[in-house]
Amino acid sequence: YGDYDGKNQTPAFDLHIDANYWTTVNTSSWTYKEIIYTPPRDYIQVCLVNTGSGFPFISALELRLLDNSTYQISSGALVTNYRYNLGSTDTYRKTLFFPIQFVSALHLFALAVNNYLVGIHINRHPKDVHDRIWAGQTYTGDQSSVSNRTAIVTSTSNDAYKVPLEVLMTATQVQNVTKPLSLVWTSDKSTTLWTIYFHFVELLLQENNIRELTVKVLNTNVATIRLENLKPVTVASFPITGHSLNLTIDATARSTLPPLLNAVEFFTVAQLPNSLTFLDDFDAMYDVKETYGVIRASWQGDPCVPTQYSWIGLNCSYDSSPRIVSLNLSSSGLKGLIATSISNLTAVSSL
Repeated sequence: YGDYDGKNQTPAFDLHIDANYWTTVNTSSWTYKEIIYTPPRDYIQVCLVNTGSGFPFISALELRLLDNSTYQISSGALVTNYRYNLGSTDTYRKTLFFPIQFVSALHLFALAVNNYLVGIHINRHPKDVHDRIWAGQTYTGDQSSVSNRTAIVTSTSNDAYKVPLEVLMTATQVQNVTKPLSLVWTSDKSTTLWTIYFHFVELLLQENNIRELTVKVLNTNVATIRLENLKPVTVASFPITGHSLNLTIDATARSTLPPLLNAVEFFTVAQLPNSLTFLDDFDAMYDVKETYGVIRASWQGDPCVPTQYSWIGLNCSYDSSPRIVSLNLSSSGLKGLIATSISNLTAVSSL
C-alpha cells in the first residue's frame, strides 16, 4: 500500500476469478494470493473489485501451468493457505526496495503514483518448477527433524506434483513406532472447506525395514501407503470442515519404522456457483465494447455475473448459462454502422 494517497488507511477489496468470488485482500504489508483453478474457457479474467474500502491495487499477476493429474477436486478451486517444508528451517526471504505503481483501468484503480517501500519478500523456492513458496517448519517434543541431503530422489512417472528435491530431503518424524505423528490445524471458521495434500519420501530405509503408514483426517482413514526408498508419494485428503482439524499419521502393525512427513499443503475450497455468460453473448458484447469504444466503469469482467456487478445497460436471464435478453446503448454517443456482432445476441428481445 505505501500510503500513496496520504490517508494512512489500508484499502480492502475483493478478488474475483472469472465470475466468482476468490478472496478478500486486506493487509498493510506485502502479501500474495494464490489459487489453483481449472478455467472453463480458454481465457481467465482476474477482477479487482472495489467494495467501498479504498481503491484496489495490484503489483504483479503470474500464471503457472500445472499437470492436469495434480490438485484435482470434484468442484470449485483450491485457494492456497499454507505450504510447509517440514523438518527444515529454510524459507527463502529477501529484503527489497521496490516501487509501488497503481495503474488506472477504467477508473476502478487509483491513478499511477510512485512510492518506495522497504519490505521482506518471501521468495518462491529456487528449485521448484512451479514456483511454489515453501515455508520451513520444525517441531519440538516427540517430533524431530530428519534429513538425507546426499540422497537422490527418484522421479517417477506418477510424480506430477514435482515437489522440489530440497523440500523432500527433510522431514519431521516421531521417535517411537507406536506413536502417531499428529498435527492440529485451527480453522477460523468451522464451515470452511479444506483439502490437505501430504507429501512423503522415504529417506532412511535400510534392508529388512518397512515404513507403512496410514493417513487420517479427523480420525477417518484417507490412505494407507508403503514407502519405497527415495520415491515420492502424495496423498490428498477428502474435503473437510471443522474448527479443529486433526491430522494423524500412524505406522501400521507391519511397519518397523515410525511415521514421518516431508511436506504438507493446506488449501481452502472456493465454491464457484456462478456460470459464465453464454459464450456467443460474451464475445458479442466485448466486440460491441471494442467497436464503439464504450467506456463505462461497469463494463468489465463477465457481462451478466456476478449479478451485482452486471454491465449497466443490459439485462440477463439466469435459467442456466446466463443470456443477455435486452441491451440499451442509448445516450452513449455511438457513431457509425451497427456492429454485426449484435446479431449474435440471439436471446435479445429488446434493443
